[in-house]
Amino acid sequence: MFSNAAFIGMDKSDSSISMPVQRVTKPVYIAHYQGSGIDLSTSDMSQLNSFHSQLYRYEFNNIRTSTIGEDITLDGEIVWVDVKNKMRSNAFKINAHGKHLGDTAALSYKVHSDPEMEVWVGTMMLHMPRSGPATGYWMTIHHDKDPAKTGPFSMGTINVDRITNIERHTY
Repeated sequence: MFSNAAFIGMDKSDSSISMPVQRVTKPVYIAHYQGSGIDLSTSDMSQLNSFHSQLYRYEFNNIRTSTIGEDITLDGEIVWVDVKNKMRSNAFKINAHGKHLGDTAALSYKVHSDPEMEVWVGTMMLHMPRSGPATGYWMTIHHDKDPAKTGPFSMGTINVDRITNIERHTY
């Protein structure tokens, strides 16, 4: 007979076999940091050595946002196309959340295939007024090796036109 410790909720008189209860835990990481930073200068190109060369072009399709108070979510599709081989492309889902303060949106995003065979995360900053287009930048760390042998960071632009305002509610 199995021990009760291994099978929580199993009746000793029950002759059927129960599946063990497994506890799912998330890893916990706690750290303390200290350091410095600077604004990047367009006049000092040496600062760009940490960034990838241009590998892909991106299309943002069917992007839907919802802002409730200061909280914003963004969902849609992103298609990347290899700049050197236009026949090489792939579509992924993009999900993001963050804060929308005034005309500025700061989001943390996740891009993933379906099923989640490939996943990457990043951040985006958008000038996103309540009407009109949204423009800004995204930043991530590429999984792909850069042929130019530069650093792992990648940064790109986002330029999307607002197709319509779907609804406007006051909560």
